[in-house]
Amino acid sequence: GVADAYLGGALAPIDSFPMPQPVPVSVALLQRRAGAYLQPTTLQVLELAMRDGRLSQGRTTGPVLVPLAENRFRVAAQPVEYLFGEGEHPRLEQRALTGGRPVPFEWHAPAVVTPGSLNAYAGEYYSEELDSRYRIAATDSTLLLRTGTSNPTTARAVFADTFRGGGYTIQFMRSGAQVMGFEVTNGRMRRVRFARVA
Repeated sequence: GVADAYLGGALAPIDSFPMPQPVPVSVALLQRRAGAYLQPTTLQVLELAMRDGRLSQGRTTGPVLVPLAENRFRVAAQPVEYLFGEGEHPRLEQRALTGGRPVPFEWHAPAVVTPGSLNAYAGEYYSEELDSRYRIAATDSTLLLRTGTSNPTTARAVFADTFRGGGYTIQFMRSGAQVMGFEVTNGRMRRVRFARVA
């Protein structure tokens, strides 16, 4: 009680990363920042989208990016910033305010999916490393990946030959126009290859 009387709110939690005052940024510039970004080492996919005139993290839901400068944004309610390079569709760096190295991401043109455009991926694939098979079926908008009798995993296209589903990044490989296989990555494994067998 004595401590409360003398110290009051001095011992209350302190926001170590207060949000600076945002700056105005044109909608045209925000739209150029939107798109799909790939971390080339971990294959993590980051999607930035325009929602209600603001740049936001995530394709359909996620926190707003607050502009601190034309090329610097803070993720709302998170100690994370994004720093964009120069150019029409530049790379970006993800920076944690708590420390550590910046993480680079590369911009990719978002996938355009039309009815029938995913049929090229349908087939059967096998991994010698895992001794496992995937059967892939295509719908008009997604891929369905199934192993054995399990429920299928739904994957959607994020950019050319690259899909996200079930916590996995799935990148297909081609020889010319022919899909020859894919590599799958998540937090526990990286670039596990499946070759097309049918």
